[in-house]
Order: sequence, then structure tokens, then C-alpha cells
Amino acid sequence: MIFCTVGTQLPYNRLLKLCDESASIMPDYNFFMQIGESDYIPKNSAWVRNINEIDYHDKLKKTQLIIGHAGMGTILSALDYNIPIILVPRKHALNEHRNDHQLATAHKFRHYSSIFVYDESSDFTELIFKALSFVGEYEVDKKSKEFSQKLVLIVNELLGN
Repeated sequence: MIFCTVGTQLPYNRLLKLCDESASIMPDYNFFMQIGESDYIPKNSAWVRNINEIDYHDKLKKTQLIIGHAGMGTILSALDYNIPIILVPRKHALNEHRNDHQLATAHKFRHYSSIFVYDESSDFTELIFKALSFVGEYEVDKKSKEFSQKLVLIVNELLGN
């Protein structure tokens, strides 16, 4: 399964259109989309607006590839489950977010072997096939795993857990 997610905070029509277009030309692949409050409704895959935590983790166990915004929760999920991910950062210039912090996040993570970053100069479907070729062929970099564990500790500390 290819799991496309917009996260929980904002709609993200551009990401959904990209995923839906790829789903239409990749009929042998099962796409599933979490669309949040987006206006765009996928025509070529199953979708839900929101997904509870239990169902989210069940989906991840069956996922070959995650495609999502450059949110830390999505990135950490991909690293924790050893799933390659394509990041499609939201852009301030397109009114997709309040600033360009997702571009900075994507730039920071683009050197990891399991993280791919989409930009408009490349073919999105080709990038999906490239990312899928890494399924089962890599291990999460030790540095990535350590970063993930440190971030979880910091967040838990801030939350008082």
C-alpha cells in the first residue's frame, strides 16, 4: 500500500492531486489517502478525512511507501516503521502554510537514504517508483534512529510525561 497523508492540521490539495494522478496511472498499486479538511476528493483510491491512532498504526504496518507533507510526525512515523517516504513540503507562496519551515525540514532530511523530496522539476510518479525500489533494501541510518529517539524524549519531557 502507498499511504498518502496530509497530516492533521491543514488541508493540502496539491499533495492529494499529485497522489491521485499517480494512482490513476499505477492501477497495480493500492493507494490510501488521509485527506483531512482538504477540498480535493480522490477519484482513484480509498480515502478518509481523519484516521484514529490505532487505524493509523495498522495502516503503517501494511505500507510500502508514505507520501506526505514535511511534518515531523509523519517523518518520525516513517523512520520508526522503516518505511521510505516522499516529502512534498507545503509552500508559503502557495498559501499552504504560514511560512516555509517545511522546505527547511525537507532539506535537512533529504540526505537520508529512505527519504525522498519532491520538487516540481521532477516526475512525481517516477519518484514513487524510485522510492518503492528501496522497500526492504535499506536500514534506517543509525543517525536517523538516534535523532528520532532524542526527539521523542525531548517532546515527552516538554509534555511532562
